[in-house]
Amino acid sequence: MKRVVLVSAAVLFPEKGLYFAFFRWPLTHVRRDLGTAEEIVRATSLDWTIVRPPRLLNRADEAYRSVCDALPAGGYSMSFRAVAAFMLDAVEHHTYVHEIVGLAS
Repeated sequence: MKRVVLVSAAVLFPEKGLYFAFFRWPLTHVRRDLGTAEEIVRATSLDWTIVRPPRLLNRADEAYRSVCDALPAGGYSMSFRAVAAFMLDAVEHHTYVHEIVGLAS
């Protein structure tokens, strides 16, 4: 079976609070486009995983925390490398199939 891992954005989670409201407003068009991309991926017959990281930073850290259908507590940022590490782990171990996963450092 073919596998698709889509990197989306944590702003699609229904998180509450000023921090998330602040980032949702300027990202209105991005949120719409990412939501559409997620719908298209979910409608396929492929094995898929949708990854929703928070703000990405250029750091050497590869550690990540993952939670299905939510952003991990206190998950405000993480490294690009950590997202890549999660994606490789999910594909290699065949985990999180047909799931939306929130990530954080």
